[in-house]
Amino acid sequence: MVIDDNTGISELMSRSNALIEAKKQELDLVLVSPKTNPPVAKIIDYGKYKYEQSRKEKQQKKQTKAGEVKELRLSVRMGDHDIEQRVKRASKFLKEGYRISISLRFRGRENIFREKGLEVLEDFANRLNMDFTQRPKFMGNIVNVQLKQKTNNESENTPE
Repeated sequence: MVIDDNTGISELMSRSNALIEAKKQELDLVLVSPKTNPPVAKIIDYGKYKYEQSRKEKQQKKQTKAGEVKELRLSVRMGDHDIEQRVKRASKFLKEGYRISISLRFRGRENIFREKGLEVLEDFANRLNMDFTQRPKFMGNIVNVQLKQKTNNESENTPE
């Protein structure tokens, strides 16, 4: 099966006839799908075909970035400006397709104020208009949590 890229016409022809047709048009015969029955070939410029394939591969690599996680560290004693800077950085990561993980560390006597730490995490998530994937986990003196986009039901039910 030979597909002519210029006309868009596909027809069944022998390999030798397809090569002759490609030479007439001063193009290349590229085997696109060799495992099908009959195999599919295109009459196109090989350089153009190779360029399109590399662009598709780059696009796929960009989309796999969504699986990567960026971690941001917060503290109970952080100032409002510092938290705002972390929010800006987190929104930048989200636009680039990363997932966000937040860790909050309690040092010394800060362990007494675990509720304050949870408030800081909730405030951070609300500023990004996001929600926790799971409840925050305390591992010793560190709390880890991952964020996800709020669903429509959750954002509509928030009190004003």
